[in-house]
Amino acid sequence: HHTWEVSKSGDGLIQVLEPDSDDAPSVLPKPIDLRVERDVIEKLINSFFQDVAPLVPIITQAEFLALSNPSPPPILLYSICLVASCKREVPQTVFDSLRVAVNDVIKSEDVLCTASIVNVQSLLILCQCADVHSQFVPSALSSLWIRLGTAIRMVSIDYDVMACNDMLIPFKAQDLGLHRAEAVKKNIEMRRRVWGACLITDRW
Repeated sequence: HHTWEVSKSGDGLIQVLEPDSDDAPSVLPKPIDLRVERDVIEKLINSFFQDVAPLVPIITQAEFLALSNPSPPPILLYSICLVASCKREVPQTVFDSLRVAVNDVIKSEDVLCTASIVNVQSLLILCQCADVHSQFVPSALSSLWIRLGTAIRMVSIDYDVMACNDMLIPFKAQDLGLHRAEAVKKNIEMRRRVWGACLITDRW
């Protein structure tokens, strides 16, 4: 609520002026309660694996439980709960809390810049519903495209070498290489399934 203007001295610098007391907001927005009760989380997780996961099997219940010792990665847990909370019977306050939590974790854990199977799975899960990205439709659709594109780029990456200042530096031009599942001799079924989910979600 400050005022921004070019200095009148003619030096071309920008001045930041204190706001008038009349311009200051009289009411601050009510903070969102980020606490979601244990039983609500439990219902949402089970709802996800019963109603959402069969449509596009990005992660199985067994894979989720394997990652949950001692607890699942926050981005995966919140993504699953958020998409499951899109049902009409889930209170809006729960949905809003989970959306804020997801966006906080994406920023704090640098999810969009860290290639991992869990991050890809989480981003693909979030791309099952546009409403989870933002309360404003244009922002939601834009975020969905950005997050889906990031997930696809993470899974289609091969290790390569680039020249930099006459040095060969290994870099991940295509990080996880899920489009060549057989090249990595473990978790082939899961890697194929996640790659397939990328293709389906992108076409959709």
